[in-house]
Amino acid sequence: MVSAESRYYLKASHSEIRHLNPTEELSVAFQLSDNRERLALSSGGPPPCRSRYAGDLMALARLRMILLLFPLLILFQSCGQFAGLEEVTFSATTEPPPGPSPIPQPDMNSPSSIVLNASGTEAFIADRGLSALLKISLATGIRTTISGADAGLGPLLVSPTSAALNAAGTLAYVVDLDLDAIVEVDLSNGNRRIVSSITTGTGPTFSGPTSIALNSNATLAFVMDSDLDAVLRVELVSGNRSVVSSATVGTGPVFRFTPCLTLNPGSTLAFVIDISLRAILRVDLATGNRTVISDPAIGSGPLFGLPNSLVVYANGTQAYVLDTFALNLGDYPAVIQVNLTTGNRTFISTDDLGTGHVFEVPEAVALSPDGTQAWVVDSALDYLFRVDIATGNRVTISK
Repeated sequence: MVSAESRYYLKASHSEIRHLNPTEELSVAFQLSDNRERLALSSGGPPPCRSRYAGDLMALARLRMILLLFPLLILFQSCGQFAGLEEVTFSATTEPPPGPSPIPQPDMNSPSSIVLNASGTEAFIADRGLSALLKISLATGIRTTISGADAGLGPLLVSPTSAALNAAGTLAYVVDLDLDAIVEVDLSNGNRRIVSSITTGTGPTFSGPTSIALNSNATLAFVMDSDLDAVLRVELVSGNRSVVSSATVGTGPVFRFTPCLTLNPGSTLAFVIDISLRAILRVDLATGNRTVISDPAIGSGPLFGLPNSLVVYANGTQAYVLDTFALNLGDYPAVIQVNLTTGNRTFISTDDLGTGHVFEVPEAVALSPDGTQAWVVDSALDYLFRVDIATGNRVTISK
């Protein structure tokens, strides 16, 4: 017979099992069944029948275990089926895979000139290292290749040194030092064609074209040729060339080392930088006469050391000059403002004037339409800077 103590143990076990989870129920059921068998064997009787109490309990426990594990089995089966597929359905809390990588931008490599569109929202950069014409958004700094080996058709640029835009902003005219030519670039598709060279147009051939500027209606280009030491006028329709100012045309000091030229708003005067003279010369485009307007003897303020680029403000009263080795700074680069009437020079931005990354080799400068900002490309850093004219502060816009 089963003792009273054993009966109490069984009763307590049956009552407690109702408060267990399914896994615990199954474990207890097996323990309970084993206990009953041990109790029966100890009393000398046959093993107890499980069809009544322990059997029902075990069946219930097994059923609950199956119901508990069934969703997990379905999940494992689904994972196995989808493991080899490329497409996966994501839940609301799962982040989708990243989209395609952005198109890489061309890195500047020795930018040689800069010109802005009429609205002052985009800059066009002639880049010697890339043999290309680039466009940079002045709002975002994003760079795009407009014309080059992989953009546009026609004769390839080799060593573009300077670019100018027509008033509509649809065409760029690029002088190429290796081609000795002016190349017209369609800004909508990058296509190129030569408009003046040894085989296109008449007149003296280019030998070292370094800078180009257009008249207001983009019918004429004025090109500084540093090998010829001359300013050439080019008819863009025919490509014909003629000398405007040189040692034999016009009066005044002759050109010696002239990397840059720009025009006044009326296209009646050219302003030329001469490194050897450390001066700015004014050239009358009707006569070719040359006049020094700022140099060590004319005008006050810091002396030019190695001036290499200039731009004239829209009102024609002042210019902004890049100097790679301004003498008063101990051969440090600077942006210098020049009064075109008096020749007086004033520092605008230097290592010690204005905040931001300092220049290394400021190569070319452009001016915003309102004259409050200068845009400078640095050929050593391969940076585009925005310079606040009022404070001299420099902000790197693209690099």
